[in-house]
Amino acid sequence: MKIIFTLLIALATNLLSAQITFQHTFGPAGGFDYSLCGIPVSTGGYIMAMNSDDNSTDGQDMVMLRTDLYGVETWRVYFGSPGWEIATDIIETSDGGFAMCGSWNGLGSDSAVVIKTDASGNLQWLTKIIPEPGRAVAHDLVQIQDGSILVTGFTTSNGFLAKLDATGNLAWQKIYGNDDGVLFAIQEMNGNGFILGGTTAANGTADFWLVRTDANGDTLWTKALGTTIDEEEGYDVCTTQDGGFAICGYQYQSGGDAVLIKTNSSGTQQWMETYDGGGWEQCHSLAETWDGGFALAGRKENPSNVNHMWLIRTDASGSFMWDRTYPMNSVSGGDNIENCPDGGFLIAGSASNPSDAYLVKTESAGWVSVPESTMPDGDFTVFADQTNALLLVRFNEALPGRRIRITDIQGKEVANDAGGEMLSTFSTVELASGMYVVSAVNPDGTIVSRKVALH
Repeated sequence: MKIIFTLLIALATNLLSAQITFQHTFGPAGGFDYSLCGIPVSTGGYIMAMNSDDNSTDGQDMVMLRTDLYGVETWRVYFGSPGWEIATDIIETSDGGFAMCGSWNGLGSDSAVVIKTDASGNLQWLTKIIPEPGRAVAHDLVQIQDGSILVTGFTTSNGFLAKLDATGNLAWQKIYGNDDGVLFAIQEMNGNGFILGGTTAANGTADFWLVRTDANGDTLWTKALGTTIDEEEGYDVCTTQDGGFAICGYQYQSGGDAVLIKTNSSGTQQWMETYDGGGWEQCHSLAETWDGGFALAGRKENPSNVNHMWLIRTDASGSFMWDRTYPMNSVSGGDNIENCPDGGFLIAGSASNPSDAYLVKTESAGWVSVPESTMPDGDFTVFADQTNALLLVRFNEALPGRRIRITDIQGKEVANDAGGEMLSTFSTVELASGMYVVSAVNPDGTIVSRKVALH
């Protein structure tokens, strides 16, 4: 939902460096687990805001889950009551700890909540926020220079912004809308206030919504964006290198398309792009990339009406460059995307197993080395054993006369093998870090390929 933009300056010089990739699910078999946010941590590895029912007999708990650089879990901490809690966002704080927000039930009316921990997940304070009577959900948060935390979200029918001091005390809270809007995202404007993003129905139909405030949360301007002929849902917002803003979401027209809108610094719409994956698509998060383009995360429906986690990469004008899907399980989806210091992307979401939290780390072109145990049945699977510098190619069956060719991304052959057996092994000691293509050339001349990243 946000990342300190100064990190992006270094990304262009890191794109050729070794990039660790992975995809992992988290949650016990048979449980109900999902994640709405995952971020890189300055000391290495990642942390997720996760939701789980595996430690609760009455509902769902908020979970803070820490991983190493390879996405392997190192610890997790549960926060909850006898009721139903939802974790929506997490940030690393200036003291090396973490802050997580969401909704806290406690068998009563839902209140927005912010939880502050130390670097090991030990609770330091928990503050509930009730901006107005009824339900409230905190959805996104940032920390500003004085240590205060600003959190935005929505009540039953309005958006809100609240400021907590460094010890969790409520400094102020503001309401936006007239029973016609919700807010999902916030980004600070370099000490000059905030930009908030969400959805408004002020014009009678749902539109993308931008709210620009000063440092005290007072409204400077609001904008309803999108089309006049369709219903739209706005989710995430970011500032752009030219001083403007970008907001993403989706529209219902033609079965549902992902949408990206770019504005100038006054919120005037400059362009709007839609991305049609062929079915019902949604976009929930965006990040501006080092080159001024955008990376979008959401879910894409395939011809069999199954959703998969979806990454879209655009240029600075919103023109489509490429997309990737991550079908670790039969159903998956992405809810948050972050730039990583090595130039790759981190996407958090969910995958059905029947429901697990799902964390994917890609390299800069969106590729992921896929463990063979997670690949769907097919002609063959590829697994990069980085520890032992091996590339394993496994087929469903032996086939005399089959050949294996391995090429770099420019098409230069770097290895080959007769490939007729079910398992072939290649040493990667002499291969540089990067993306490679493993192709199976069958006796009848047909070719099937898989991509794999080495680091």
